[in-house]
Amino acid sequence: ANYLKYKYDIQVLAIDCFQQITYQPKMNYRDYELGQVLKEIKRMAKEMNMAVILTSQLSRMTEKRGHLGMPVLSDLKETSYLEEVADKVLLLHRYDYYGITVYEDGTPTGNDSNVLIAKNKNGKSGKVLLSFDSKLGKFLPKAQPPPMVFEFPANRLTDLE
Repeated sequence: ANYLKYKYDIQVLAIDCFQQITYQPKMNYRDYELGQVLKEIKRMAKEMNMAVILTSQLSRMTEKRGHLGMPVLSDLKETSYLEEVADKVLLLHRYDYYGITVYEDGTPTGNDSNVLIAKNKNGKSGKVLLSFDSKLGKFLPKAQPPPMVFEFPANRLTDLE
């Protein structure tokens, strides 16, 4: 990372499946070992003034809960430290992945997906609805319904004054 930062001035470092990183010296507890890795990555990011994006596996708890397979922060696999150290945690959820084809109200899910903002140190948490294009392996903005506009007859407005 140091070499890439100083040679190419990278602004973002992406690490896929951080659970596969090992820490030297080896430790007895994998959770603690990954916590040390996270602390080093965060230190490096601050020192180099760049963003770091980590991907993480989820535990199987999402499949057991039955609430549309929606993941939560505690589902991050093998480390509670990730919850503590991360500034932002985004969780992806695809209804079709869990075999969910209709919402509870009977509306079809289609290719709907969610980005769940589970942690946001300097902002709001929440949910963003997206569409997943499986042919491209890409999440796209979901077409939102137009905002409702209410029009009142002119005489009705004067009655309210």
